Amino acid sequence: GYTSGERRYTVTTVDASGVEMARSIVLPALNTQVASGLPLLRGVMNKLQVQASNTSGSALVELRAIVRLPIDAAGTQFVEHKSEPITLGANETRLLPVIVGGYPELGGQVAAQVGVEIAAAEGELVKLSRSENFSVGDSALVVGMATEEFTRGGTGRVRLTVENTSDVDVELLTATNGGNSDSTELR
Repeated sequence: GYTSGERRYTVTTVDASGVEMARSIVLPALNTQVASGLPLLRGVMNKLQVQASNTSGSALVELRAIVRLPIDAAGTQFVEHKSEPITLGANETRLLPVIVGGYPELGGQVAAQVGVEIAAAEGELVKLSRSENFSVGDSALVVGMATEEFTRGGTGRVRLTVENTSDVDVELLTATNGGNSDSTELR
């Protein structure tokens, strides 16, 4: 089995006439680890920095870091969170940001899979991963409300403030139709 280091696998097909056709794929010498962003926090978006180190002799094209998490209490439903694709040069190390949701059903510890996928050529996909346990805590967007000139049964002014406690930008849709219709996201 594959443990580490660069390794080539080849599958050869032989038709009824004895004509052989081979297809090879290389599992690269590559290491990954979460460098920052832990513990995961429920209630906000999380930004994990996955460090990828290519110790092979060739560049890895269309490489993405992947964090696969169970998102239910039973640990039976999973979601893959992926970075943007990059080219990782030979003997190069880079940090790849992966945005991970702070799902409310996450337990205090989750068994995640951290790795990469490489899709260098059409029809080829290499996935390498390893299991890692993440600690999980709680957080939330902080919402404040201040009133001005408010009279019971009348009209008044309200100011809402929303503080994002995470490192990830969050967009809130406050109205639609040029401000003439209610938000489809905020209630």
